[in-house]
Amino acid sequence: MIEYNYLLKRDEGDEVKTFAPNKKIGSKLPNLVLIEGPNSSGKSTLLNIMAVGFYGLEHSEDIVPSLLDDMRHIIQSERQKIKFQIKIDTPQGILISEKSEDSDRPIVYIQQRGKDKEPFAPERFHREYRLISDIPDKPRERLREVLKNLDSLYINIKFSLSSFKEYIFKVQTEINNSQNPQVIKNLEKRIEEYEKLIESEWKKVEGYKAIIDDLRKYAVLKAFIEYIEEEKKIKDQIKKLKKPVKKIEKKKKEAQNILKNIKKFMKDIKNSKDKITENMDKLGYPELLNEKLNIGKEISNITKDINDMLDEEKRIIAIQRLEQLKNVVKEIKNKREKILQRDLMELEIIDKLLAVLKEYADAQYYEIELPGIGKSLGEYIKDLENEYAKKKMIKEEYDLLREIDKEIDAIEYILENTIPLYAKNLIKMNISLESIYE
Repeated sequence: MIEYNYLLKRDEGDEVKTFAPNKKIGSKLPNLVLIEGPNSSGKSTLLNIMAVGFYGLEHSEDIVPSLLDDMRHIIQSERQKIKFQIKIDTPQGILISEKSEDSDRPIVYIQQRGKDKEPFAPERFHREYRLISDIPDKPRERLREVLKNLDSLYINIKFSLSSFKEYIFKVQTEINNSQNPQVIKNLEKRIEEYEKLIESEWKKVEGYKAIIDDLRKYAVLKAFIEYIEEEKKIKDQIKKLKKPVKKIEKKKKEAQNILKNIKKFMKDIKNSKDKITENMDKLGYPELLNEKLNIGKEISNITKDINDMLDEEKRIIAIQRLEQLKNVVKEIKNKREKILQRDLMELEIIDKLLAVLKEYADAQYYEIELPGIGKSLGEYIKDLENEYAKKKMIKEEYDLLREIDKEIDAIEYILENTIPLYAKNLIKMNISLESIYE
């Protein structure tokens, strides 16, 4: 039985036409069939699809060249698309050829009875089947050739039947001879000889079995000794490997300690930066506040993670920014020092004078007018306290500037000395940060 179905879409410019199997021909046909119909009824299309579906383009030796062009046009034309499925029932199983609309060639399967379908390669198809597609140019002459081929086929069949007849005669003769007493006696003697030979060979087999058992025992013992020696070698290798592993672990631990210290210094730098910016806010000098954002940015750049802290270029930029801030602080501090040199002495004198006057600042003396000043003792003490407060504020500002200077020095020392030393040690260890965190 041949079952088939196809859908052919053809772009004819102004419209797209579709073609399907002719209902008069049907979609199920016997294996040997004569298809009749007028032109354009789908006969040639069906035959060409079947030829394409079963590797006609791959093995084209039995296909007329003029038909090959039609076959290529069906499957390779840019103006048309086709999908089809063909099933042919054969003694070996059901041959199935399928092609989707988007694929450029069909896939062939074979489905044997009670089994799943499996791919059927072109080479196997060509080996087990023969695909012939032909249109005779001169039908009468081709009929003569067919008759000749049939005559040749008949002679081959006749020869095969004759050979089979001779084989049947030979088998019949052997059957007849087998009933002869002498033949039976000879066969019994041969059987007895074969039984003795089998017994002898069986004894050899038993001997070989014993040898094989001994060889197996030897092989097991030999393998056991080899495994013991191999185990000893492996243990020695493990012992040798433990030393470098310990060294690596020690190195890794040292590197972890370095990173731990770097993290601590990163925290110290952040704390120093916070103190610096806090003192800047307290002082309120415009030239310091202008540097606040810059210093905050550079410190943040080097304290994001350890890689940033180990980046020499980022550290250099941060140090330059710190030096710039340090110069601004130095300039302000120099101005304050000129004032302080004079005011500090006055502060000391005022502080001592207040200490003395407050001893006598009881209520009975508070209103006493001091000679040469024109003010009472209480008023004079109050004026001294106000003067002391003013001069003390200048000292406090100076102390804040010194504190900023001190924190800058602390950060610079870490960036210029401590971190480069740790970075150098990490390079000597030849160990990556990723392996340290593993």
